[in-house]
Amino acid sequence: MTHFLVHARASFGPLGRSATRRLAIAAIAVVVLSGCAAQPSPSGTASATPTAAATATDTATAAPTATPVPISGRFDAGNGRQLWIECTGSGTPSIILEAGGDSNSAQWVPYIRQTLSAETTLCVYDRAGLNLSSATLRPANMAGVVDDLAGLLAAAHVPGPYLLVGTSFGGQIVLHYALTHQADTAGLVILDTDWPTLKSTRDPLGVLLSAADYAAMRADDAWAQATLAETVALIHPLPGMPIRILTATQAEPDCFPGKGPDFCAQLAQLSTEFQADWLTLSPTAVRVLVDAGHDLPNLAVDIVVAQIDLALKDARAGTP
Repeated sequence: MTHFLVHARASFGPLGRSATRRLAIAAIAVVVLSGCAAQPSPSGTASATPTAAATATDTATAAPTATPVPISGRFDAGNGRQLWIECTGSGTPSIILEAGGDSNSAQWVPYIRQTLSAETTLCVYDRAGLNLSSATLRPANMAGVVDDLAGLLAAAHVPGPYLLVGTSFGGQIVLHYALTHQADTAGLVILDTDWPTLKSTRDPLGVLLSAADYAAMRADDAWAQATLAETVALIHPLPGMPIRILTATQAEPDCFPGKGPDFCAQLAQLSTEFQADWLTLSPTAVRVLVDAGHDLPNLAVDIVVAQIDLALKDARAGTP
């Protein structure tokens, strides 16, 4: 597990952990931690069901109705950026899946999309410059990234409110969205994203690296540092919505350039410890420890689906 800042260097913006994807997982052990009470722990192994790729169109879709109205194509999200989105299923809240780092909608395997779209509207999309979206420059800041998403959802007539699911850097994006669009946010599911902080003492790499190396790493990607500061400045409690945090506990073998397995094991341990800070968002937030690597959408598919489904049920029941 690497810290959020590591992802920024090899990706769209912030950092993250290794993009290595293993399509099979061993047994997944789960521990649930809550600000209130423990929740049942899902279990199982990951499986992916192949499906034919949907055909993208570039035509706008009419306003959603109670029946499934597939949305697929590029829409004007504002500022000249044409972003691609695909939605299937019907119902609300709509689930919006936010990929990590420089990953795109393909990070969300067919099994996740098929299973959840049977429950409600389910959308995946590509941020600016990635995959099927137009090859324009990324927004200048995190506010621009979130504005892109809000503009895309409006242009594509995706019914709100939204249950936002973000993995790695995607977790930073959906948190920022919830902080600035709270009325449209039905809940959050965060998949192995380090809590945004400017305190080196709560940053795993800040603890493990020398002061000079840590400062150099931060200076290496000014965009990531600026977007992190944006989110930190906005953080406030979100007690009125369901929040579920999944933390991967397995160390990544290539967690940081030039560092060996001992460093990576320490990094994993600290990241697991510090991600408990997500619970400060709400006294009813639930945390799940997952015995898998960083890429939870591929390495812990069943657990990811089960936790999103629980958040969806909580959102529909109107309980955090």
